[in-house]
Amino acid sequence: MTSMESKYRHQLVDVIKGRSRGGDRRAAVLTALARCADHEPSLLMDLMLNPMESSSAARQDGLFLLHQVSSNVSFKRQSGYLTLLGDVLKNLGSRLTAYWSALLGTTLDLLRGFCRV
Repeated sequence: MTSMESKYRHQLVDVIKGRSRGGDRRAAVLTALARCADHEPSLLMDLMLNPMESSSAARQDGLFLLHQVSSNVSFKRQSGYLTLLGDVLKNLGSRLTAYWSALLGTTLDLLRGFCRV
């Protein structure tokens, strides 16, 4: 996955984020990612988490604290993250155990922010 040619990378990101036509494309890409090596989903995790100001390496130190979601992260972006997370979990599920603390922590950060609105 890290050796993907840059001319194709933007197309992959568009499909994963749902900017292409048809949800079937997103499912096809996520199904293909399910066949990747265990360390390769980190690129997808970073694509998902970076807009939330997090990363695939977040919360790996054993200390789990909730963080304030930046006001720069729009509600639309937060909603998109949660939608994509659902699709990713359906297709990759247990392959993501190494990233669960980052995914769960980011999701809880968003819920904390929603409760304060």
